[in-house]
Amino acid sequence: MRVYELARELELDSSDVLAQAKKLKIKVESASSGLDADQAAKIKAAAKKAAPGKKAAPGKKAAPGKKAAPGKKAAPGKKAAPGKKAAPGKKVAPGKKVAP
Repeated sequence: MRVYELARELELDSSDVLAQAKKLKIKVESASSGLDADQAAKIKAAAKKAAPGKKAAPGKKAAPGKKAAPGKKAAPGKKAAPGKKAAPGKKVAPGKKVAP
């Protein structure tokens, strides 16, 4: 089982599950790190003790079919060379000129 799968099952954010794993000295590096059944059971038990009956805040749950990479930021948009406009929907590498 992956960390993000466990987080979805517990209705928590992946970062919360990662933090819980670190407290339990379970070595995980990211939301896509694998957990064996014993590790997952320990994290589940600890998460239930930490917040009995409490669920994630509304809006915290990921949209179905979408998986965000934790800690990653979106790349800044690239812009066309000064004085030129890029075609709609096209990105231009920095320093490259756009054909008229």
